[in-house]
Amino acid sequence: MSLSLVGICAFSATTASALASPVASVRPVQDEAVEPMLLSVEDVVALARKNNIGLRIDTFAEDVQRYTHLGTFGAFDPIATVTGSYTDSQQPAASSLAGANVVKSDTIAMNAGLLMPFESGGNLNLGYDHRNTSTNSTFSIDDTLTTSSLSLSYTQPLLRGAWTGYNTIEQEKSELRWLQAKARHDELVANLERDVIQAYWNLVAAREALVVQEETLALGEQQLEQNRRRLKVGVGTEVEVLQAETNVATQTEVLLQAQSNVRAADDAVKSLIFARSEGDGWDVWYAWWDRPIQPTTPLPAVDETALDWTSSLAHALSSRPELVQRRIDIEISEFDLLKARSEERAGLDLNLSLTSTGVDGQANQALQSASQFDFPTASASLTYTTPLFNRAAENALEASRLGLRSARLGYEQAETGILTEVRAAVRDSQYQAEAVRAATVSFDLAKRQLEAEEARFAQGLSTNFQVLEYQQQLSQAKSNLVGARVAYAKAGTALLRAEGRLSSTTNANE
Repeated sequence: MSLSLVGICAFSATTASALASPVASVRPVQDEAVEPMLLSVEDVVALARKNNIGLRIDTFAEDVQRYTHLGTFGAFDPIATVTGSYTDSQQPAASSLAGANVVKSDTIAMNAGLLMPFESGGNLNLGYDHRNTSTNSTFSIDDTLTTSSLSLSYTQPLLRGAWTGYNTIEQEKSELRWLQAKARHDELVANLERDVIQAYWNLVAAREALVVQEETLALGEQQLEQNRRRLKVGVGTEVEVLQAETNVATQTEVLLQAQSNVRAADDAVKSLIFARSEGDGWDVWYAWWDRPIQPTTPLPAVDETALDWTSSLAHALSSRPELVQRRIDIEISEFDLLKARSEERAGLDLNLSLTSTGVDGQANQALQSASQFDFPTASASLTYTTPLFNRAAENALEASRLGLRSARLGYEQAETGILTEVRAAVRDSQYQAEAVRAATVSFDLAKRQLEAEEARFAQGLSTNFQVLEYQQQLSQAKSNLVGARVAYAKAGTALLRAEGRLSSTTNANE
């Protein structure tokens, strides 16, 4: 059977008549002067998605992961540095070549650099160094000398930590964690929708149980009145009146409990759809909490379509957000393994540099000489590094392999759990469908038995005790029928949740 939310919530003439026949229509428990809130199952789901506090909190957690992911690309942001300094120095002459008995110098320096990291793991460093030095040394070319230097260097790892696959691992993992947060949010939405729909059906059940109890009490009061009339005309006994009064008192007590159950079920639904702004005083919401919810979606009729658990499982395996999360765990573990393999390698770094220096008494001339590369210096080098034992990297690699294996087993475990859940949901739906049919037959039989016994009692062929007993049986049969129909509705919701179709089905019907 295709237990879509449309099937659960559809209001057909058959369903309406089925509700009206065994159980009277639902009516408010609270003061009738208070206007009830007429809500369908789609209404409470929409309100829960909009207002539920837990869902709103989780939305912030998802946004945190998104901004965390975007922030990881800051690792490739260029870094500019500027340093200025002033140095005043006096040093005694160490030889006659010092140019003065006490060599005095004042140096004003400025250094600027731009570091540009790349996703390949390499980085380009642009540098400019400017120094203006005044000295009293007679051997200096000029009293004031300016040195300008331009440098360009590039470093690229070739083994450990090399290339884009390694250097973008953190960005890839952060994006996966963001997607995982989205999947967790989807799971939370599905669970919330299941909970609010189940709470809605619990409210329907509580209200229907109240109606059943009111009808049972009415039957008891009718029997009491009949027994009093029989006693008055001399064909009844005082014991029969006492039995009927005891029954009415007992049913009144049960009715009070049923009314309390309705209010509790009403509050359970409201707690899932309630949202209060920080600026709102609680007094603003007192009237809202006192307004009863009156469900407008009838209990579903039994769908005669046969269920195929393998089809349900196939849909669940392609849709459940829990499996999305476990697949992401595997991908994150694969990136950890890739990182560990790279870090186990020896280091081999290529270094290229080009420097130009200009020296002159005039600052602009020194800068011009440096920028024209009149006196360039170029170099290239390879740096090889390796730890002698490399125990940290080797053990980290083994840990990453085990982590990947664990993630894959976690996925298999989740699949098995979903398979079990789907089979249980299908089995429960089938059982509850049969339970509704059986409860319907039992209700019809109990009703006919009571009618027959009342007719016998009117002819003096039965006793008051037997009539009261059959009234109790009818009340129990009505309660069982309501319970079976509510259980069937809840089983349908559980099956949709197990298949991973609850949220999408709800959205399609909003």
